[in-house]
Amino acid sequence: MKSALEIIAALGKYHVIPIQVKSPNEKENPKQDKPQEYDVELFWEMNNDNNAETFKDRTVVVKSNNLLARIKKEIMIKMIDAYNYKAAKEIADDIKEYIDGNILDLIHAAYCRSQIDLSGYDKALKNKKYDFMPIKTGDEREIFEYLISLQIKLKQGNLADFIRGITPVVMDLFESCFKNKCNIDLKKYCDKVNKKGTFVYHLKAIH
Repeated sequence: MKSALEIIAALGKYHVIPIQVKSPNEKENPKQDKPQEYDVELFWEMNNDNNAETFKDRTVVVKSNNLLARIKKEIMIKMIDAYNYKAAKEIADDIKEYIDGNILDLIHAAYCRSQIDLSGYDKALKNKKYDFMPIKTGDEREIFEYLISLQIKLKQGNLADFIRGITPVVMDLFESCFKNKCNIDLKKYCDKVNKKGTFVYHLKAIH
């Protein structure tokens, strides 16, 4: 039974601390008692552990690492090395009892950044000393982060997603060039904005 409980603690999903209790004799208990003749109330009353003066703590914490959590940590590290922050986040959430809270926040921030969820990124690192973004505000920030996400797709070998993702950022760069070099803000010449807040360009004459 003891070995079975230790295996459950080592391989179980949840953070379990196995505690062993030694017998009062510091060895195996005698097997002379007959269960049918066992007076529970009498033995409880005579139990020395109920006396604060004679009480002795016989509990021992069994030192054992959770092997399942250790294996998942190694997989999580490999996912981070492969820029698969979504999988790393799912594994981290599954074994969060074994991971430092700062690490959980960093993994969540990396996932949000890979999804260009800038508000989620800021929330994950709120009041933290970490700072990974060179550009803090403005349209340049969104363009920079989008380029970072394209770089990840390229490193992962997702060439189809990389190629599909080029067009939007090129459009944003051209728009930025118009605004900064020609002093033309294309948004001022748009007729409407769609439901998602994206400008639909039906340009009027620019003089």
